[in-house]
Amino acid sequence: MHILTTTDIPENEQFDYWTSIISGRGVSLSLEREEKAPFYGKVRAANVGDITVSHICCDDNLTVRTARHIAQDTALYFLLYIPLSSDVFISSNDNNYTLPVGSLSLINTAFPFVSNNASRNLLSFKIPYHALPEVVRSEPALICANTFVPESLRRLAMVLSTELLNPRPIPKDLSTIAETFLLQLNSLFSANTEGEEASRDHAYTFRQVCRFIEANYFDAITLPEVAASLKVSVPYLKRVLASHQVSFRNLLRDYRLARALPQLIHPYSNQGIAKLAVANGFKNQSHFSKCFRESFYLPPLKFKSSFEFV
Repeated sequence: MHILTTTDIPENEQFDYWTSIISGRGVSLSLEREEKAPFYGKVRAANVGDITVSHICCDDNLTVRTARHIAQDTALYFLLYIPLSSDVFISSNDNNYTLPVGSLSLINTAFPFVSNNASRNLLSFKIPYHALPEVVRSEPALICANTFVPESLRRLAMVLSTELLNPRPIPKDLSTIAETFLLQLNSLFSANTEGEEASRDHAYTFRQVCRFIEANYFDAITLPEVAASLKVSVPYLKRVLASHQVSFRNLLRDYRLARALPQLIHPYSNQGIAKLAVANGFKNQSHFSKCFRESFYLPPLKFKSSFEFV
C-alpha cells in the first residue's frame, strides 16, 4: 500500500504537490482551486490485478479532464467512484450528474469531464478498458444509485477496499475477489439490452418499490404494506424483486445503510450510534451494527476510523 499526503509539505507547495499526485496516477487531470494554500490531501492506494483501489481525502477542488489530457494518455480507464460522506457532481458533454453517497458510478475517461464536491472523501477504483469489455462505452458516466446496487457487488467493493487499504488486512484470495468484482461490474453496466422489453413492467414496479422505501425507510415497513400501496400482489412483488436479484429485506436494509453512512463518517458528526441507528429505521444499535458488518465487513466505528476524512 502507498500513502501520500500533503501534511509535511510547505503550505505554498501543498496544492501543486497534490496536483502532481492525482495527475500522476495514470489518468491525466488538472486541479483548480481559488485558494491554493493551505491544502490538505491524503491518498492510500494499492493494486490487485488490473484494479487500483484508492481512498482519497482532500479539501475542495475542481478536477478537470480535457481533450488535451485524453490525447496525452496511452490507455483509457474507467474510474469507479463510491462517495463516502458527500455527493460528487460531474459535468460532461453538457450533462450534469450527481453521484450520491454510497452509489457506484463509472466515469468514462474517454470523455472530458469536470468533477466537484465540497470535500472529497471517496473510494476510487481505476479499471482499464480491457477489464470491462461489456460495459457501455458511449456514456460519460454510468450511475447505479444506492437502492440499485446489488448487495454482492457492494460487499466485493468494500472487501477489496478494507483488505487492501487497512494496515493489517485479513489474508484473503484478493485476485479471485477482484475477478468476481469485475464480472459483476460488467453485468451491472452491460451494453447488452436483450430482454429489455420483457422486463419493462418489472423495472417500473421496482422503481416504485424503491420510491416507497425512500419515503418510508425510517418506519417498520413490510412487503405486504408495499404491495398494498402499489396495488399489486405480494407474490408478484417477490417476482419483481427476484428479477433484480434482491430481497425486500436486503433492499430496505441497504437503503437504510446508505442513508446512515454519510452521517456515520461525516467529519462534524457527533451523533451517537444508537440515535443514528433508530433515525434510519433500525431497531436498535445492535441491529444496525449487525447489518453494517454484514454489508461492509467492518463494525461501524472501525469503518468510520478507516474511511473518515482525516
